[in-house]
Amino acid sequence: MDGTTPIASEPKTPSNGKHTAFLDLQLTIEDPQALSLLLQVPDGRPRQQHAQTALRIGLMALEQARGRIDADVVRREGTRLVEEVEEKLATHGKLLHERLGRIVSEYFDPEGGRLPQRLQDLCGEGGELQRVLGQALRGEESHLAQTLARHVGEESALLRKLDPESADGVVNALSETIEERLRAQTEAVRRELSLDVEDSALRRFLNDLEKRHGKLEESVQKRLEQIVDELSLDDDGSALSRLVAQVTKAQRLMTSELTLDNEGSALNRVKRELANLLRRQEESQAKFQEQIKQAVAELNARREAESRSTTHGERFEDLVVAQMRGRAERAGDQFEATGTHPGRLNKKGDAVVELHEEHAAAGARIVIEAKERKRYTLRDARKELEEARDNRDADVGIFVFSARTAPDEQERFQRHGSDLFVVWDADDPHTDVVLDAALSVARALSVAARTEDDGLAGVAEIEDAVVQIAKRVENLGQIQTWARTIHTSAGKILERVRIDREALQEHLEALRSAVESLKAGEEGTG
Repeated sequence: MDGTTPIASEPKTPSNGKHTAFLDLQLTIEDPQALSLLLQVPDGRPRQQHAQTALRIGLMALEQARGRIDADVVRREGTRLVEEVEEKLATHGKLLHERLGRIVSEYFDPEGGRLPQRLQDLCGEGGELQRVLGQALRGEESHLAQTLARHVGEESALLRKLDPESADGVVNALSETIEERLRAQTEAVRRELSLDVEDSALRRFLNDLEKRHGKLEESVQKRLEQIVDELSLDDDGSALSRLVAQVTKAQRLMTSELTLDNEGSALNRVKRELANLLRRQEESQAKFQEQIKQAVAELNARREAESRSTTHGERFEDLVVAQMRGRAERAGDQFEATGTHPGRLNKKGDAVVELHEEHAAAGARIVIEAKERKRYTLRDARKELEEARDNRDADVGIFVFSARTAPDEQERFQRHGSDLFVVWDADDPHTDVVLDAALSVARALSVAARTEDDGLAGVAEIEDAVVQIAKRVENLGQIQTWARTIHTSAGKILERVRIDREALQEHLEALRSAVESLKAGEEGTG
């Protein structure tokens, strides 16, 4: 810091004696970098506390430079660092738990969740599905039963017209008409052939015959008997019997076409057409599902090929370097991407973080190595990270596995000596916390590496904090896996409901069209 001559008063002791002595100190800050960092903090007490913290860290750094490190201060700072990390992890875990709880409760709560309510409304007692199917298919009051009853049922106009027992039926009307016509014709014939009627045809004919040829009574009587025989129902070969037989045959034909007992009836053909329509619909749906499965398999194959390619691994390393650069620079550390630059021995080590000069372990170097490669074991990673530390003169190393290719048994956060091994998913922002934890723990290990025997108590606390951090990170991984399982199951349930709803709608529409076609055919026949 650069500035004017500081104005300071003598240390004072509060009158209550509860706190240590304090010192009033006024500073004018002119250093651009210090001004930029202070202006990022809200004005007032937060900025004052931030400045006091920075002053304390600077004084500690100067004290360290003079070889007088206060073990209690290091221990307190390490404890504070661990508490901040635990607080952030606890807050993040609480927010994640609350958010997942709200989402799961909103969709799956048996009392008021969207999914149970919607399934109940759709499939439950009195639901939409039951109501629509009941109205269309169930019982004598259904649309189908009413339509069939209205057109071909016992009380339908068609069967009433064809019922031989019905007073206003076609057969009865035809019989009455024929009988009436026959009676009228018979009466007319009888009148014309009656000898009691003076002007009858027979009387005129006999009178004419008597005048011309004499009596022909016997011949005429025989002819009359033949006519009466043609109009008798007792003779199966009579004209009237043949007419009645034709009418009866027509009635039976119409009845046979409108019954399900006859395999060749028109009603049975309609039934078979409906069954064929439903079968073709099922085959079309099965074919569509196969196409979807094939498309998903091709997509998975492309992803697998991409994950095996070298360029994908390079992109993962670039993403890790970018993530670590942002975190290091926000903390004021120096960051260098070294993946393409040789070190002391070779090019191992993708990046190096050098702690800033005000840190308790100022100048300490942390090497970062990232890999997205299948069948790359923890043993391989330890060997490569050890070589990277030697190559980059680093005290602590961080190795980042890709969640795509990490071994199944690999823990999300693991420590071996001065090396940290974490698993990070570049596609899931929720796993970014492992990078924060890794960098924070690496800084703490850098402090522990430079602490002499008088700081062993602080080192033990750092060790305990590292164990707790690893445990909390592993718990977050389990919570994330559970959340993904819930999300995937909910998506599958909703997709199955959508498919079944659309298929049901199509089947109902086909049934409705078939009934309309049957109705139109009956009206055309009538």
